[in-house]
Amino acid sequence: MTLDHFKDLTAGLESLAIVVATLLGGGWAVYQFFSLRALDKAKLDLEKAKKDLVERGILMIDLVAESFLSDSGYLLHVQATIRNVGNLPETIDWKKTVLFARRFHKTGEGKIEMNTEMHMGVQAPDTALNAITFAPGHVTSQSFLMPIPHPGVYFVEFMMHASPMVRADVLSDMAKAGTTAAGGTFIIWSTNKFVSVPQDKSTITPVALTKG
Repeated sequence: MTLDHFKDLTAGLESLAIVVATLLGGGWAVYQFFSLRALDKAKLDLEKAKKDLVERGILMIDLVAESFLSDSGYLLHVQATIRNVGNLPETIDWKKTVLFARRFHKTGEGKIEMNTEMHMGVQAPDTALNAITFAPGHVTSQSFLMPIPHPGVYFVEFMMHASPMVRADVLSDMAKAGTTAAGGTFIIWSTNKFVSVPQDKSTITPVALTKG
């Protein structure tokens, strides 16, 4: 191979290397362009989702219960404390708010079952509400009395109904997901707990569940 042939080969390889580098560099630039655009879009979607998630009326409900002996059995006093930890108001139709309990018992085979009988909690007429709006940070407590005929373990549930018109944000989310709320549908806030009646441990046997 002569010197001229070697120079020509070297120049050819250099040109080929430049072409390959240009193609690789251009491809990498295009990849970065589209990947960064996708990343930016994902970040924007995430920020929007966080904002939508935060802009809600969010009700937290705590139940505290205690039992009293009465002439016909027991009275269960349940205090429901409700607080709005979100940043939008939430309005509740209090007339549709319910507190109820069902008793659990042991069968002859030792299984645990729930009675079908439902015990309802009531409020004093002068303290019952028609509706209540929870502004962000608002906290309120309401007391209920419930007659309990027999001691045992009761499953207590508290439910509050909010109109879908109040929760327009929820309807919007449902529409985006391709679903709709049927007429008369309510958004429900609820909580529950197990309560032993009576709660004075000195007056009952160590076994809280009794045979029905």
